[in-house]
Amino acid sequence: MHDGKVDAVMAMRGEVDWQLHQAHDPQWSLAENAYPSMGRQTWEIGMAVHESNR
Repeated sequence: MHDGKVDAVMAMRGEVDWQLHQAHDPQWSLAENAYPSMGRQTWEIGMAVHESNR
């Protein structure tokens, strides 16, 4: 994409977030639309807790 040979990228969200962070380019952004049945475009934060620590 830096060379202008690619118009878009589709990848795992974590990989795309990292590349956007490294690029420091305000013209690059995440898409607002989504493909049906492909999951969410937001991070869901969760944590596993052992039953004895609840």
